[in-house]
Amino acid sequence: MTHRVATPSARTAHAVRLASLVHEGAADTRAALAECTGMSPSRVSRITRELIDAGVLDGLHDEPPERPGRPTQHLRLRADAAVTIGVEAGGGQTRLVACDAHGEAIAEDVRREGGPIDRALLDRLVRRVKAFVAKHRLPEPAGVGAALHHVVTSDGHWQPKEHGGGSVPARRILEERLDVPVRVDDVSRAFADAEHRFGAGRNAPDMLYLFLGRDGVGSGIFADGNLIRSRTGICGEIGHVSVRPDGERCRCGNVGCLETLATHEALIAHAEAYLAQGVDSELRPGATFSRFTEAARRGDKVATLVVHELNEHLARALTSAISVTGATTIVLGGDVRATGDTLPNLLSETLRMRLLRPLGKRLHVTYAALPANAGARGAAVGVLDDILRDGSLVRRRLPRARPGEEAPMRR
Repeated sequence: MTHRVATPSARTAHAVRLASLVHEGAADTRAALAECTGMSPSRVSRITRELIDAGVLDGLHDEPPERPGRPTQHLRLRADAAVTIGVEAGGGQTRLVACDAHGEAIAEDVRREGGPIDRALLDRLVRRVKAFVAKHRLPEPAGVGAALHHVVTSDGHWQPKEHGGGSVPARRILEERLDVPVRVDDVSRAFADAEHRFGAGRNAPDMLYLFLGRDGVGSGIFADGNLIRSRTGICGEIGHVSVRPDGERCRCGNVGCLETLATHEALIAHAEAYLAQGVDSELRPGATFSRFTEAARRGDKVATLVVHELNEHLARALTSAISVTGATTIVLGGDVRATGDTLPNLLSETLRMRLLRPLGKRLHVTYAALPANAGARGAAVGVLDDILRDGSLVRRRLPRARPGEEAPMRR
């Protein structure tokens, strides 16, 4: 049966709001919650006590104060308040991560598998999730987040390239098959979300994550702490910014897109062009991308030339993206980080010369910090946000109300 959100009562709605504020980091004490919400301190105290008793929140005390009085109690979600599962599917593998309510991974699996990226992938995903829960003896998940390759719209429709251009109602299908709340998102946004919460973009409200993959470029952009999404799901497509008007035609139909110049395949092709010109190098035709990155770390001439070219292409695309969004923390994802520190250092220098001064002063370019499970982890914590916001986590934990407490909210 498809998951549906019930109309909240006043009591439940207040509890949902308080739990969400604690989860978001907006307030972590009863006094701060009362100030944020305008609720009376006594009501906040009563509801937070119920949330603690129900296993939703933890109350952690400071050290005893120097002056007489109770130590301040800081609130946070209990780690065991919920288990959510994130799955990254497509691209030749399915990766699953189970996370507690703090977003920490408590179980993980990865499976290499082929097959087209089409509607049948959802059937495989459902089987993988159920087998994962059974294998690791996990409690019933409170929600599942799915990070999928290709376009995902804001209402959970998926547009895989191998589905003939049609749209698949992925969220509805997965909710019906798994019988839990489901979030479906683009894989690059899921990676960006994880890096923003736990990785290189932590504490950076304005962040741009740029993934340079084997045959594609993806991104996710945060402005003032909010991940930018669009109704169509096509958003932050920096890979399809034209940076070379005389370049190759991209699969999107445009000419000289960043994606034609910055993927693993493109970088290897550029290296081989230099080799064909007789430039001295330890590389040989047919070199793998890992061999290329090793050569770049050692200062190989051809690899260094290619990295300098990549810097110029990235700078052209990112100058516009940063100027439009204000995202001054740039996180580069993918195996390009194995080339060493030359690229982020070059890119920082180039961008500072081209950006407005206030943006250039705040600029920070770095590599992604999280391991390969970041996309699945980002999907898992994303669905946790959803079930806190819609109240399903709180409702299933709170005890049934006493008579008179469950009057509907006034609208």
